[in-house]
Parts: sequence; structure tokens; C-alpha cells
Amino acid sequence: MSIQPRRRPKHPPFTAVTLAALFVALVFAIIGLTAADGRITHGIWLVAICVTAVAAVPTVITGILDLRAMREGTRAARTVVVHAGIMIAAVSLVLIAAIRGLATGEGRIDGFDGGATIIAGLIAFGGAALGALAMHVRGAGVREETLRDEARGGRLATTGGDG
Repeated sequence: MSIQPRRRPKHPPFTAVTLAALFVALVFAIIGLTAADGRITHGIWLVAICVTAVAAVPTVITGILDLRAMREGTRAARTVVVHAGIMIAAVSLVLIAAIRGLATGEGRIDGFDGGATIIAGLIAFGGAALGALAMHVRGAGVREETLRDEARGGRLATTGGDG
């Protein structure tokens, strides 16, 4: 039996960088909101939130490319679309916080920036979990399709899962 290898998603490695930077920003937003003198935490938060914003660009591009490579109408594709909507909300909050952080130059994390970072972090980590679920569903769909095809004694000629 010959099975065409399915295309590996390009998106996951980029999500690791984006989520790691957002996690650092989240931690320093919480510390900055509670610190008496938040200048050091503000600087670290600002770098981390800007890295998150920059890293989000290739993350979004590879996510769109991976979505385009999936079969339309599948459970995995529908889950990825919901994941994309959630992540767009998180990235929007990150961009707003980064722009405000760069523009104000107050040297302290205010309630809006800290709150936006915390909310973005919670949304992003929930959205990332949904994206991981979609990839699991997609992988399970490919395995199920392979098993069905083997039971029929035929050849599998697909590169995507029907999740």
C-alpha cells in the first residue's frame, strides 16, 4: 500500500515563539500592575509585547497557508476557522497594547495595557489549545481514512484528513 505523505503544517513552530513572548509579556504585565515602581517591568513587558506583535506576522501567514491546504468543510477546517477568529482577537489586543506602550512612554504599565495583555494571553492560550485540537482532529481524520482505505484494500491518494 502506498500512502502519499501529507504536508506538514508550517504554522506550529511560529506559534511557539509567539506564545512564549506573550507568556513573558503576561507575567510582566501582572508583576507591573502590582509593583510599586514598574519601570523595569514596563521595559521587559514592552519588549515582550513587541516581540509578540512581530512574531504574530509569520504565525498568521503560515496559519492561513495551512488552512488553505486543508480540505474545505471538514471538521478540522471548521475548527481552524474558529481558532483563527479567536487568535485575531488576541493579536488585535496585543497590537493595541504594543502601540499604546510605545506611544505613551510613561514607564509604567497602566490598567489598560496590563489588562489588555492579560486578556490577550488568556484568549491566545485558549485559542492555541483549540488549534492543537484541530490538528489532532485532522490527524485522526487522516488515520481513519487510511484505515477505511486499507479495509477496502485500495490505495490512499489524499494528502488531507476529513476530520
